[in-house]
Amino acid sequence: MPLEKASRWESFFATMITLPIIGHAVLVSLLVRTVGRDEWLAVLITTPLAAALVYAIWRVRKEDPQATFPALAKKLLGRPLGFVLTLVLALYLLFLSMSSIAFLVDFIQISFFPETPTFALVLFFALFCLYAIFKGTKVILQTAIVLGISSLFTGSTVTMMSSPMKDFGEWLPFLEFGLKPVGLGVWVVLSMWAELLFLLTLPFEDTNPPVYLKLWIISIAINAFMTITPTMGVISLFGLGFASMLTYPTEETTRIIHLFIVDRFDIYGLMLMTFGTYIRTTLYFRLGFDLLFPPKQKQVRSTFLRIVMALLFALLAGIAYLIAKQHVRVEQILLLYTLCGALILLPFLLLVILWIKNKLAARQIALKTS
Repeated sequence: MPLEKASRWESFFATMITLPIIGHAVLVSLLVRTVGRDEWLAVLITTPLAAALVYAIWRVRKEDPQATFPALAKKLLGRPLGFVLTLVLALYLLFLSMSSIAFLVDFIQISFFPETPTFALVLFFALFCLYAIFKGTKVILQTAIVLGISSLFTGSTVTMMSSPMKDFGEWLPFLEFGLKPVGLGVWVVLSMWAELLFLLTLPFEDTNPPVYLKLWIISIAINAFMTITPTMGVISLFGLGFASMLTYPTEETTRIIHLFIVDRFDIYGLMLMTFGTYIRTTLYFRLGFDLLFPPKQKQVRSTFLRIVMALLFALLAGIAYLIAKQHVRVEQILLLYTLCGALILLPFLLLVILWIKNKLAARQIALKTS
């Protein structure tokens, strides 16, 4: 498979379909239990940090916009450290792919099909994902554009339709339990922003890199809003006490909405979760695999690599199956997911190293010319 590059709109809508799944559905229950009514404050605190993160990613990528990440890491850190960094990022992306399957299957079994065998759900979903993985990153990103546009409209529709039923007095009191819950909430939300690290692995297709940064900043603002609305929405609808007892609170929001002839609007939640997880699973896996086996500009992947790709994905699907069999394991994986938020420091470290290397190079040029 030749080296595949991402256009500005593909990278933008990739962030608009991957992050809302974790922020809309998976993290809501944890945020309600952790930070409660002050979740909006935790999101607002992390939003400038997320903007700084995408700037650091963009600045590092701008150093060589069309290079693969392994080549870029080798250029900045040298061969040994560059390999270690590439391996860490690849394992993180593969972990995101695997955990996405587990989260989806757990969501479906709890909310819709509790009697359906876990193995059947994992197998059915994995087969569809494998097809997209073989097709490549470009096809996945183009699919993300369609799904990202639809999610922008449908998500805002749910917010508007449920607004008359909300009691916004539930947002008070402010800082009811002090600053400690807000600090914990900041860490949880940062773990969501850490997923933006996948942008490091996408070579630029367009020749105007600043446009990427502008669109990424816009996506940060939209994702911040879409992270606040579901959590504060369920608190406004059900109250903090009842909302904290729900496993997937946002799905309960769609259950109480009736749209003319559509009696089961909660199917919307199922569709959004499934399609979004489809993009998350395939995109993160393919990017992680390409870090382990970097594609060349004119190289076609051999049958052997396709077999390795299928076996690795089957392994991740098997791990996801073992996790999804028990909800307590899903909660443990979610906690591990939040710990991965520490990886948010990587682009800043790379940016510092890049700054030092540029300074040293400029000094050497000055010495030669003097």
